[in-house]
Amino acid sequence: MNGIQYPRLGYYGAMAGNGVPLLNTDGSLNLTNLSKQAMWDVPILDVYPVVHRPDILDALRTLNPFAECIMYVVMRWWQNPNPALGPRHEDFAWRFFEITNRETNGALYQTDGATYPAGDNWVNLSNHETCTALADLIVAHAGRWDGVLLDDFCPGFGGNPGIDYVRAGHQTWEGFRAAWEMGHRLLSVRVKNGIGAKPLVFNYGVDVHPDIMSGGMREGFPFQNVGEPPLMDGWQGNMLLNPWGKRGYLKEQYAEPHLSVLVSDPRAGMAMSAQRLRFGLGSATLDDGIHSFKRGENDAVWVRNHLDWWFPEYTFGKGQKGSGKGWLGRALGEAYKLSTGVWTRDFERGAVFVNPTLTVQNASTPLMRKHDGPAKRAWVIPSQDAILLQRQ
Repeated sequence: MNGIQYPRLGYYGAMAGNGVPLLNTDGSLNLTNLSKQAMWDVPILDVYPVVHRPDILDALRTLNPFAECIMYVVMRWWQNPNPALGPRHEDFAWRFFEITNRETNGALYQTDGATYPAGDNWVNLSNHETCTALADLIVAHAGRWDGVLLDDFCPGFGGNPGIDYVRAGHQTWEGFRAAWEMGHRLLSVRVKNGIGAKPLVFNYGVDVHPDIMSGGMREGFPFQNVGEPPLMDGWQGNMLLNPWGKRGYLKEQYAEPHLSVLVSDPRAGMAMSAQRLRFGLGSATLDDGIHSFKRGENDAVWVRNHLDWWFPEYTFGKGQKGSGKGWLGRALGEAYKLSTGVWTRDFERGAVFVNPTLTVQNASTPLMRKHDGPAKRAWVIPSQDAILLQRQ
């Protein structure tokens, strides 16, 4: 098996244009928040402030030499970008705006004249000049990072959602859609060629360009594309096979280095959020991806309520915060399904059990313990929950 230490902790974070919360409003490094951010193995952070303040990444890597910092790029343009940390000609958001709105026909619109989707300002990927220029912009700033994640990067359309394809430069919807799919791959290939061995991840769908992409992100796990209530088919669709026949997390066949992300949403109350955390973290640990708990916004409320959240399952046992060494150790094999419908995987120092079924299930193990109880051999696993155990 590979040398990955489990569980792998991700943080789908965010920074404002002025670098808050990892910078103070006066521009100085916020060492308190940087120390919290550095506790995760794979921080995913906005590219924009780092363009002007590379010392943010330097500080994170000093605090955690094992950190793999992933560059987050949302494929949207800002109508009024306002660089806070440097001159416009050096600013990522401004260059993105100039490419899409002034240098190429790179803005996407609806037939009613509004941007598409309304207010989100997606890029017109059917324009290959736009794709080439934006790919080069991304590559130019990827050198300091350990990988790239592209958000709002739609690979195609099943039907016409009201896009003004004529304004986008095409005579027919079919021509637009074909050009869009070609542009999506063009941009992907150009970025991947530019960043080399670093992972390229996208947050839109699965099973797209597996020869290029390193993996995908699934937000709201396990409800992406299926919605709530928490039905079993949500987990199955995200982990195995979705309703459109696309392979899930456990069946992915992406290019190396593989990096996929499961993102869980908190819910009302810490007890419910802790259940969501266990279910997502346990599911991610069934393969070699990372788990993150929602997207971190850049305001003080988020920092207080989420950057401060640290669950015992993260560092239980022999692990240490920010050590880069997961407390379960290396995997001893692949995940497998028990007759009860529970999925499990064995590790050097423990095991994980994930129950996606709608009923409580039981499991038997050698002598193991959870973080908050005595060692034993019989376990109860609630519905839509998981347990992570350490060997004795």
